[in-house]
Amino acid sequence: MKNILLLVAALVVVGYLVMVPERTVAPEASLSIPETHQDWADQTGIEFDQYLQDVNAGYSVHEVKDGSIVIFETMRGAYQSAFQAYFVPVAQTGETLEFAILKFYNPITEEYDEGLIALSYLPESREFTFHAKGRGLGDCGSSGTYTWNNETKETELAEYFHMSVCDGEYDEWPQIYP
Repeated sequence: MKNILLLVAALVVVGYLVMVPERTVAPEASLSIPETHQDWADQTGIEFDQYLQDVNAGYSVHEVKDGSIVIFETMRGAYQSAFQAYFVPVAQTGETLEFAILKFYNPITEEYDEGLIALSYLPESREFTFHAKGRGLGDCGSSGTYTWNNETKETELAEYFHMSVCDGEYDEWPQIYP
């Protein structure tokens, strides 16, 4: 947990609080990894309900084999937000903390994306899901599921849906993969 403390404190205090000015925690506040949601609310003085909204919109930490997955909000738009995910390995005392940005294969571009819209992680199934609207109406865009491989420490594409035509109809998007 000490590794996560360093990463979260640095990114939250330096980046997130500057990026999202409506947050109620001052940038100079001393933050540590909470053991429970209520601990976080107590540390920051944020109302518990507000804390839950902040966690959903700001960052989340999920323990996995040999480390943790940390997901940070990197951009907030009018109707959706972008997120980046990191794998933070467990470091031994005295080791330098190193973490890797997770990459997600995009079958449309045939390249790897380092961030996704509305990205979330489901620990029970070790799955990442995302849903990126092409516009606010949600009649076009992409969505999909990736699985987390505990051995390779990488994501693997499970399914991908994409609708390139914004036609005003909200139908199921065509499945591109598999």
